[in-house]
Amino acid sequence: MDYNILASHRPSRVGAGGWLLGYARNVNLTATGDAATIGIPAANYRLRNVVIARSVNSSGTTADGSSGVVSLYTGAGGTGTALVSSQTLTGVTGITKFLEATLAVNDTTQTAGPLYLNVGTGVAAYVDIYLYGDLVPGRE
Repeated sequence: MDYNILASHRPSRVGAGGWLLGYARNVNLTATGDAATIGIPAANYRLRNVVIARSVNSSGTTADGSSGVVSLYTGAGGTGTALVSSQTLTGVTGITKFLEATLAVNDTTQTAGPLYLNVGTGVAAYVDIYLYGDLVPGRE
């Protein structure tokens, strides 16, 4: 795990209570459908932030991913609960750019894992996805 990369994309609004719950690097957004499966190492958690960062092409140089559309679900193939619904990657136009996605559900303890990043509108770009939130004790 490259902590320098993670630290540079950690959103400040999560604060001391936010943990990196999971991530996927170099997610190919070219084709529609499930592009990444992200494991969550907790039985119970609250998702607080989804960061989509570092848009590059297949050779690792800057690519414009801003026309891509992604969603995050608890089930494969866009099934289960939508945690992020049809988010256009506005502003994700290069290596140093990122987007904090709008959450569809942020007030409910989640128990599903892994989570599935689904591409609705493909774009010739690769991105990194970081999921931040809280671990919720209980029903272990």
